[in-house]
Amino acid sequence: MKKVLITLLLVSIFITSCAGPKKGEDSNETGDKSQTEAEVGIEEGNMAPDFTLENMDGEEVKLSDYKGKTIVLNFFGVWCPWCIKEMPGFMRAYSDYKDKNTEFLIVDVGDDKDKIKKYIDENKFDMNIVLDTKQKASQKYRVNSFPATFIIDEEGIIQKVHRQYMDEATLRSFVEPLIKK
Repeated sequence: MKKVLITLLLVSIFITSCAGPKKGEDSNETGDKSQTEAEVGIEEGNMAPDFTLENMDGEEVKLSDYKGKTIVLNFFGVWCPWCIKEMPGFMRAYSDYKDKNTEFLIVDVGDDKDKIKKYIDENKFDMNIVLDTKQKASQKYRVNSFPATFIIDEEGIIQKVHRQYMDEATLRSFVEPLIKK
């Protein structure tokens, strides 16, 4: 019995010594990450992964083109009823924030240009739309349900991730704190 206890004790000491310091224990790590230290990823606190897609005019648009602005990145499809339902609130918020260093970038997934153009024309939609025809951006952001919205600060850090329908009040509550008055 004594040998079993000693063996268990030695194993537990070995395992805990291999685990490394906990977050904030190491003098070099405080838990806060600056822009240059943030890991690229899709969770809150990560640097937003960059991507390049084409807009409706066939011009390349990169997410990083908007660095220095607050970004509302929304994955959307005309085929998605919840996406369509949230767009009027997004359009109103866009109208209020577009002159406040804020950009709305709508990533359409799964629609052809004609269908999107019809939707834009019928709804007087003036936000930036890019086409994720090969689903590269949506895969990079692991979007498997729609709509999905990422709120990104001026430094390119994801501040909020919302993977479902978002009403206008919730959208504004996410964006407003990031806008410089």
